[in-house]
Amino acid sequence: MMTIVTSWTVLLALCVSLKAQNYTTIPPGLLTQEASHGVQDLGRYPEMRFQLLDSDVLTPMQVLELACRRDGHRDASSAWFAGRSWANVQLVMGERDQSAQAFSLNLASNVTRVFSASVSWPDHSVGPRTSVPHPWATDVVFPFSVPWSYSGKRSGMTVDLTFRGGTLTNSSPWTAEHYLLDGALAAKELWSQGFIVGDTTNPRCMSAWGTPLAVPNVITTAAGQVGVVARILRYPYSTSTLFAFSLGGDSAGVSIGLRCQKYYLGDGPFVFSSFMTPASGYEYYVAGSPGVQYDQSYVGIRIWTQPVFLDGNWKGTLSAAGYSEVLARPLASIKAGCIWAASATSVTGNILSIVPVFRLAHR
Repeated sequence: MMTIVTSWTVLLALCVSLKAQNYTTIPPGLLTQEASHGVQDLGRYPEMRFQLLDSDVLTPMQVLELACRRDGHRDASSAWFAGRSWANVQLVMGERDQSAQAFSLNLASNVTRVFSASVSWPDHSVGPRTSVPHPWATDVVFPFSVPWSYSGKRSGMTVDLTFRGGTLTNSSPWTAEHYLLDGALAAKELWSQGFIVGDTTNPRCMSAWGTPLAVPNVITTAAGQVGVVARILRYPYSTSTLFAFSLGGDSAGVSIGLRCQKYYLGDGPFVFSSFMTPASGYEYYVAGSPGVQYDQSYVGIRIWTQPVFLDGNWKGTLSAAGYSEVLARPLASIKAGCIWAASATSVTGNILSIVPVFRLAHR
């Protein structure tokens, strides 16, 4: 007969060690959803330093692993990225009181090296457009050699990666070689691109005649609000200018019988704003502060603007026009940023406008 002896101490230890892992992403909410951008700078160089500075995750936790995923690709074309290896990659975790471009200032306390090993990433082929997230922790993964206990009591956590001894799998010379990972815009709002319509090639239409040129940008915030900004590109200084904003327009324009001047707006509805242009430089004028509640049905709507320059005798001169579209709402409220340098020994880094999406395994 077999006798089974059970130790409560052993059972309790097993329960602790087998405690289910939880997962959190930086930025949050992207475990199963593709982020809005792709980032190509993490792992771009054979020698480099990279820091993620996060202020979104402030919950105490014991972090066990970090991972990124390859980008699902939103472009209609295809692309290929060479695999790569590094003789050594070190990962240091820490907490900070500020966000600075000096790497050392972002590691204020609880600084622990949790990973030091050789690393290889495979060849990466993407496209055409899928927007389907790749699996986590299959290609770009950093399992911690020791758990890191995050207090969540300071300004946020710092992920500090240093890469050394890099080679490409195709043996090509390597100075700077992109690798596309899932990424998110490092801002709390998206600005749409503005497009100019009208005669922008004839200098008499743009400057000698004193016609201002404005382009709108539609702001869509992660908090769920929409607004419009008019960006002045060229104008007479210290001059009254009237802006008309419309939900419709015509790129061909309607001639009103004056050289260089056409009417580009649609039938309405209209919103009018008037401004005194500054004495020098370029300036943004808010036509509608981000305060309109976002609705998915707004995506793709074009907002047009056309300014009228008023001279000292209150005679109006039409400018060229511009339009912009309402973008989809950003997928996350981002409180993260990145700095990087193309050297493992750099003391300061460049600011990156797109951050890789990191998944934290923790308990």
